[in-house]
Amino acid sequence: MPGDRTFDEKAEKYIDTAHTPDNTLRITSPQNNTRTSGANISVSGVADPNCALTVNGEQVPVTEHGYFSAYLPLESGANTFTFKSGEETKSITVE
Repeated sequence: MPGDRTFDEKAEKYIDTAHTPDNTLRITSPQNNTRTSGANISVSGVADPNCALTVNGEQVPVTEHGYFSAYLPLESGANTFTFKSGEETKSITVE
């Protein structure tokens, strides 16, 4: 079907957008200041696989290739999640 992409093509596109050759901490989803009515949100990205990764002080598993995904509970109002990997810190706010 025209416009359909195979799984491999989709995966390659994702890897190209997420992968950082220098293992820089990067949050790929969702965008900062996302609004949701859900009780939880999944935050994913890439980090140095040789460093521990935490979100608000809690350990987050990282694959051998540096990919991570954290399913996080939301409270009413703004929720800021701070990810730390090695010396890098990135934050995302979700409402």
